[in-house]
Amino acid sequence: MTITITGMVQLPGRKEYAHVDFLKIYERLHRFHPNSDGCYSPYELACKLSQFYWELRETKYRNYSVPEYLNKLYSKHMLLRVAYDGTEPVACYVVLEGELLGLISLRKGLGKWLLANAEADGAKVLDTFEGNPLEHLLSKLWKKVKTVANWKVGQPHVNYYERG
Repeated sequence: MTITITGMVQLPGRKEYAHVDFLKIYERLHRFHPNSDGCYSPYELACKLSQFYWELRETKYRNYSVPEYLNKLYSKHMLLRVAYDGTEPVACYVVLEGELLGLISLRKGLGKWLLANAEADGAKVLDTFEGNPLEHLLSKLWKKVKTVANWKVGQPHVNYYERG
C-alpha cells in the first residue's frame, strides 16, 4: 500500500475554492468513518475555515489581490492535506495557524504518520474527545494541557493537547 500526502486539493481553475474542495473530501471521509462522532462535523469545520478565511482577509490581507491573498492563505495559514492510496482519499487534516483540525483516517495504523506530517506542517495544538482512538498515541507524543466537560450532557469530555 502506497500512501502519499498531497498539498492543496483543488479542481483546475478553482484555487479560490480550495477549502471548499477539501471539505467535500472531508465530508466523504467523515461519512464513512466508524468513529465520526469524535470528529468535527463537516458543517463545524466548514464554519471554522470560512470564518478564518474572511477574518484574515479583512484584517491582515485587505490590500492584497485575490491571487496574492490565496497564495499566502494556503501556504502559511491554512494548510489543507489529503492522504491518498492511489487515487482514493483515505485521510485528511487541516493545520490552521498551528491548530490541528479535522484529522480523520479511514485506514488503521496511519495515526503516527499523519501526526508526524501535521507536526511538519506546524501543528502545535489540538483538541479531541476522550476515548478517541488517537488519544493513546497522543498521550505518548503530545502533552495534555487540560480537560473540559462537554457542553452536551452525557458526551465525552474534551482533552486539549500541545506538542511536547
